[in-house]
Amino acid sequence: MGYLGEPVCQVDDEMDGPVGPETSATLDIPEEILMKIFRWSTDEEDRVKPLLTLQLVCKRWLQIVDSAPTLWATINVLDGWKTTAMALKKSRERLIDIIYRPNKHGINLEDFLWQTVNKIGQWRSVDFESLELLPRYSALQTTVPRSLERLCMACRSGFWFKTPTVQLFGGAPAPRSLLHVSIRHVMVALESLELANLRFLELDVSTQMTFVDLWRIIEQSPHLTSLALKLEHLWLPDSQLPQDPLGPVHLSALSYLSISLPTPATTLILSSIRTPVLTVLNIQCNLKNKPVLSSLFTSATSHLIPSISSIISLAKDISITYQKDHPRGYILSMKVGNLNLELNAGSRRTSLDKCAETLVKWFAEHSLPYITALPASLRFDGVNPSLEDVWILNSTLQVKCLNLEELPGSPPLKIRFGLKAPHPTFSEWLFPNLETLNYDISSIAIPRLVEILTSRYAHLS
Repeated sequence: MGYLGEPVCQVDDEMDGPVGPETSATLDIPEEILMKIFRWSTDEEDRVKPLLTLQLVCKRWLQIVDSAPTLWATINVLDGWKTTAMALKKSRERLIDIIYRPNKHGINLEDFLWQTVNKIGQWRSVDFESLELLPRYSALQTTVPRSLERLCMACRSGFWFKTPTVQLFGGAPAPRSLLHVSIRHVMVALESLELANLRFLELDVSTQMTFVDLWRIIEQSPHLTSLALKLEHLWLPDSQLPQDPLGPVHLSALSYLSISLPTPATTLILSSIRTPVLTVLNIQCNLKNKPVLSSLFTSATSHLIPSISSIISLAKDISITYQKDHPRGYILSMKVGNLNLELNAGSRRTSLDKCAETLVKWFAEHSLPYITALPASLRFDGVNPSLEDVWILNSTLQVKCLNLEELPGSPPLKIRFGLKAPHPTFSEWLFPNLETLNYDISSIAIPRLVEILTSRYAHLS
């Protein structure tokens, strides 16, 4: 059929069939099959314009496309006023998907919503991404879309945090059909929505809610399969911070969990939920120079060990990165299969070293011995390693890849390599299984590099 953005042929009003022999075979294709082909060959977010092209192929296709409201159920502002108005009309009584993006037509979000508000009872999904500093979302603030299944709201303005909080649905509970909620950089009051049937929840620096409000949402959403929380401004006053785990709350269907919260909130959530089928775990938190075991992996979170063991059981390697990030401080990142940890160790380099040592020992000691057999990759990004830094990693992990760079004030090359053990009487090289070395060094250091490589590997030639 060719590219759908270009007409294949023109419809002839005097003919009962298609123009040209190249389309004659389509007469034998059942209408149901053609409908599936049309859906598969057009993008969900950009379907209307290709449909206009399909109508030009032959009279039969024109009739099928024109009489199929499900094909016109995507209302995308990028198509412009005329085309979206036509799609709204042709969708008839079908559920529709509303998509708004910054656009060349000069259509603002408020006007676009009001164009579709007379069909708000047919909204199946709404996906808004706006550059506007003060979008009003009036249609969503006053009416409950009774058939809504998916709600995505995002603001790309750098001043989103100055916008007023949006109260959805006039303060009424969300429709029970709502399964998917994604809020990014929009101030939304979620506490009153009673999201009992929710399957997917993503909150990305989106609201100045309290921890109590956040926990209430989690408690009320037992069917969640995916939970992603990035709330840097979560309000967590000491007076509201429980000293003991909450719950427990059983999230028996949760398979994906990503948390970027203040450390006390992260620990409370991890200690209070039960996730027997978890397959992906991402944790990002700021330890603020505090020990990782007393801040994150405590006795209260030990129930997660079977889940973590299951998550990393299929891992093929382990990756650890030491990083100095301005102005955040020293960052330790660790990736093992579908387990991803990014821990801000604080402003002191010693906190970074201690965090790495403690974390590796914790994994090795808590019934996860096979992690020590995985091929490991170490990266030092903006950080000068020393022999003492890597000694615990050498004795615990099978390091196969080492990534280093030459930095101002670097220790001698032999120390930067970390190839010799820290004890003079110990003759073996560190990282005996090393296979790959990526080393960004100055030309002055090259002779020393060659000397060390020759000393270590000459016996293999």
